[in-house]
Amino acid sequence: MTGGSWPQASLCLFSGALLGLLFLACKLLRVMLGLGRLATALLDLAFCLTCGLTAFLCALVLDQGRLRLFQAALQLLGAWGAVAALDPFIEGTARLLRRAAGRLRRALGRLKPEEMAEIVVGAGMFGGRRRFDLPGSVGNTTSKFWDRGLANVALCDGPAGLRLRQTYEADRRT
Repeated sequence: MTGGSWPQASLCLFSGALLGLLFLACKLLRVMLGLGRLATALLDLAFCLTCGLTAFLCALVLDQGRLRLFQAALQLLGAWGAVAALDPFIEGTARLLRRAAGRLRRALGRLKPEEMAEIVVGAGMFGGRRRFDLPGSVGNTTSKFWDRGLANVALCDGPAGLRLRQTYEADRRT
């Protein structure tokens, strides 16, 4: 980087930060998909190739293809800053996703295929037992599995569009 101007330094920091975000996205992807050793190695290889390509492109843009130590150091600093700032958030998100996926697998493992179909079909707009009612909602999923930890959901938009009433009668429950 001849002259060491701020726009050039900012480009290096920004590209490094983007690489740090890409690293965190790869980490989250590995956790979410439960990738094995081979898939993890391929993902790491793709990440390393992306880092090399980014450094090369920055060198082309900034100094006619000559990679300077200052440029590489700024890219590393940008990547480190992004990872250091967001890694706790990614770790927490990964833990949350692992727990949610485990709970979902356990809940679905207790259901028969016919029961899973009942969840998708739902109770409809007018029929079925509901835990709660939303006036004017299009339909509700079934409350049949409430005791198993699967709450019903009121759906407010369907294939015919939004059909909410502007007014409704209040009673003691609403």
